[in-house]
Amino acid sequence: MKQGWKFYLANIEEKPVGTCLLSSLHKTGGIFNLGTLKEYRRRGIGTALKLRALVDSTDEGNVLHTLETEKGAESERLYKEIGFEIKHSISYFAKKIIAKI
Repeated sequence: MKQGWKFYLANIEEKPVGTCLLSSLHKTGGIFNLGTLKEYRRRGIGTALKLRALVDSTDEGNVLHTLETEKGAESERLYKEIGFEIKHSISYFAKKIIAKI
């Protein structure tokens, strides 16, 4: 794994059920790819992963912590409740191309 990156995997009874990635660079910790299997949601797994990443980020000397979520998603509300503020909005563009074979 690349230096400055940590990968987290949550397991229940030896089954992987959640994941998270922490990137640390220039005193900024970025939390990415936070997810939990659908049948294991609302059990605190995502929260535990996120908090572990935040603690590790702080321990690594990061003073700014960032993460991404979809606008209007339940996670957006949760992040606001724990003190995160929206600083940027990003648009993603997609185009479907049908290849002729």
